[in-house]
Amino acid sequence: MILSDRDIKKYIREGVIGIIPFIEKNIKASSVDLTLNNTVKVCKSEKVDLLALDDQSYENIDISDGFWLEPGKIVLGSCNEIISVPENMCLTIHNRSSFARAGIDVSASSYANLGYRGTLPLAIYNRSSSSIKLVANMRICQVTFNLLTSTAENPYNKQTDQKYHNEKGISIAKLHLDDEIRKYIESKGLDNTKSDYLLDLSKYLDKQIKESSKKIVSKIEERFGEADEV
Repeated sequence: MILSDRDIKKYIREGVIGIIPFIEKNIKASSVDLTLNNTVKVCKSEKVDLLALDDQSYENIDISDGFWLEPGKIVLGSCNEIISVPENMCLTIHNRSSFARAGIDVSASSYANLGYRGTLPLAIYNRSSSSIKLVANMRICQVTFNLLTSTAENPYNKQTDQKYHNEKGISIAKLHLDDEIRKYIESKGLDNTKSDYLLDLSKYLDKQIKESSKKIVSKIEERFGEADEV
């Protein structure tokens, strides 16, 4: 169930939902508009190893005076607002219609987990055939709050691999901190995962998937008995 403006205001007043700074006129019928921070990150390399990314892979650009985003290009940005999502809701990030009509798409970064807190990340993509000027502090996207059927057993803020909780500014991808990849790194005594180890990592993950599948099948067979051969 998506919250209406009436319920969004109610939950903000009660401290259930957090939006700082809070601009009431940015609350629409069933969504809240959020504004673009004055810094974006641009990847320096044409080839990207997702498991070896760090801040040195990106250039920070101040867009206080505007930034021309070229056709087919993407930059990482963030919202000015710090958002706190309660443990019985999740948040969906949408394009604003006016930006979408011009060719700007932020829908790649489309979801925030229940229990998340931070400045929402934005992957800003120019789908048009023209360069488009981004302006800091413009209302860049809109978010909706979705009420769950019940409070989650394991909300994002309590997960062991919640890599982006309490993030401020722009956080780059942190796939190397995924539980299964971190366990692989620890098992091999490595400092990080480099391309040299990717084949071995793939085999390690494949083994983990098969072992997990066997455990699930075993539990099903314990409860219902072995399946008849076809």
